[in-house]
Amino acid sequence: MIWVAAFAACAYGAYFLFHFRRPRGMTELTPWIAFIAEAMQLFAVLLASWAMARIERRSFSAYGLSGTRFFSLFARGAAVGFCGLSFLILILYAVGVWHYDGMHMYGWAVWQYGLIWALIFVMVAVAEEMTLRGYLLAALTRGMTFWPAAILLSLLFGALHLNNAGEDPFGIAEVVCAGLMLSFVIWRTGSLAMAFGIHAAWDWAQSFFYGTADSGLHTRGFLLSSHSSGSAWLSGGPAGPEGSILAVPVTVLVVIAVHFTAGARRPYPE
Repeated sequence: MIWVAAFAACAYGAYFLFHFRRPRGMTELTPWIAFIAEAMQLFAVLLASWAMARIERRSFSAYGLSGTRFFSLFARGAAVGFCGLSFLILILYAVGVWHYDGMHMYGWAVWQYGLIWALIFVMVAVAEEMTLRGYLLAALTRGMTFWPAAILLSLLFGALHLNNAGEDPFGIAEVVCAGLMLSFVIWRTGSLAMAFGIHAAWDWAQSFFYGTADSGLHTRGFLLSSHSSGSAWLSGGPAGPEGSILAVPVTVLVVIAVHFTAGARRPYPE
């Protein structure tokens, strides 16, 4: 509860200080709005977690940030995340519900927006993973063991997406599945590093590379133009590919890929 209070105070304080409010019902996400929103959440979670580390007399890295293979695991996670989303797009294309419309941008703009959105989605991944699977997961694990804590926080992860424009029940269910998958990654590696990579690369591929919706939001500036058709439960509809029922087996394949690429298992710190 101390962490929650500290996080909320930091987050709302930052939003009030900068007079920032994301427009309700917004369906297009601009780099500037995304950067400010994620920077504020990242600031709040880092400060709250640092405060708890001081109170508990633990190292700040004890909340999933330790390990000698951190950057190696992040890179492996990024590869798994991009390939997983690409495989989902390939399946949707094969069943006729995702359609490629051509290139949306060329030249320097590709590199400019690609790098900007890569930075932002790394911030998204770090902020969201540390919020739901950083200190909270470590603290709840000490009280109720790892998997009950992971299930509880995955349900919360899904609930936090309810306000996204265009989100639907299938999309929320997949977000919960994604939370469980990312929890498995942390349990398997003992670190948040690979989860950071998977989360960032999945979102970047979905929003920038393939130009689809991500939890109901489109980004301003993307590489490929595309559209979906057919039933929302199959295509993902306005929620994007992750709202498709086919995202669930792909999530399972990501779990299998992580199991075989993460190296030796490291116990999750308690």
